[in-house]
Order: sequence, then structure tokens, then C-alpha cells
Amino acid sequence: MYSDTEIKMLKSLKKEFGETYEALEEVIVMDKLRIAHELYIKAVDDYRINQSDKNYTMLTVAMVCLQYWGQKKVKLFSLTEDF
Repeated sequence: MYSDTEIKMLKSLKKEFGETYEALEEVIVMDKLRIAHELYIKAVDDYRINQSDKNYTMLTVAMVCLQYWGQKKVKLFSLTEDF
């Protein structure tokens, strides 16, 4: 199913930012998603050049991060909220 590295990465993300169904501010989620996408692109490029264990591990970590932030729920601004 998941490798030890993937499990550790997911646990770390969930510990710091909560489950994917727990909403965070949109600014935080979008920034983390952008960074995760950049990490994924770099990991893919590195893996294409050299299919080493290290690059494979980085690719799987990047995919886990991208999936987590892509699924993370966002707090929506409501006009009915009290200020």
C-alpha cells in the first residue's frame, strides 16, 4: 500500500495541518499547493534524468504532498459572518 516514507510524510502533514477534510485559510492552502506542484515538477525532472532510489523517493514524497494539498479543504469567506 504505502511505503514508510509516504506514511511518515502523511503523518507529518496531518500533524501540522490536520486532515484533508479540516479546512484551512485559502491563502495557506493555495500557497502550499503551488509549492507542492513546483516540488513535483522538479522531482519528475530529476527522476527522468536519473532513476535512482533517492529521486524515486523524492518523487513519491512530492506526489503525496501534491495529493494532500490538492484535496485540502479551504475555508470560504462568507458575507454573513459577523465582523
